[in-house]
Amino acid sequence: ILTVIAGRTLGPEAFGQYNSLLSFATALSIFFLLGNEVSSVRYLADKQYENKREEIFTTTITIVLFQSALFSLLYYIFFDFIKVKFALSSDLLLAAIIFSFLLAIKSLFDGFLRAFHLIKKQSFIRIIDALLALFSFLFFYYFLNKTEYYFYIIAVSLGLLSFSALSLYLLFGNIKKFSFEAMKLLFRYNKYLIIGT
Repeated sequence: ILTVIAGRTLGPEAFGQYNSLLSFATALSIFFLLGNEVSSVRYLADKQYENKREEIFTTTITIVLFQSALFSLLYYIFFDFIKVKFALSSDLLLAAIIFSFLLAIKSLFDGFLRAFHLIKKQSFIRIIDALLALFSFLFFYYFLNKTEYYFYIIAVSLGLLSFSALSLYLLFGNIKKFSFEAMKLLFRYNKYLIIGT
């Protein structure tokens, strides 16, 4: 519903700019995750590793946050190079890195909720995510008269942020300690995912 409304209200140029940013951010989110969203679910859902679920969960979050910090640093170092090569504005590049991080974190927690068999709660959180994004966009557009595409990005980002925050709240009890053994386990499966991505 939000996509249809945004497409009609923003017009082809602004909506096209949003889709351009979405494509770029989706590609960047791969570097934040590097297959951890898949490998963690593979082990979390396996009964063989049931006694190590908290370690796998905590280690995955730690690895993704570390990768995100490292990639963001590289992105900052090569910011001007990327700006020239992709012919994108500084504002759009900054929005892309934040948006891609939020997309990556949502994808990660989406997998966690499935692995911990919280399907009903996951559906409820998705509804909250969608409604918050929809009402935020309507508020920006109809009440504040903001027609620029980046207000659509802000609206969607608020939904992504709410999904991640609520997921973390539900799963917070599973945070225990970082484990190098769990990290080795994840990377053993991850090497194929990294090549694939």
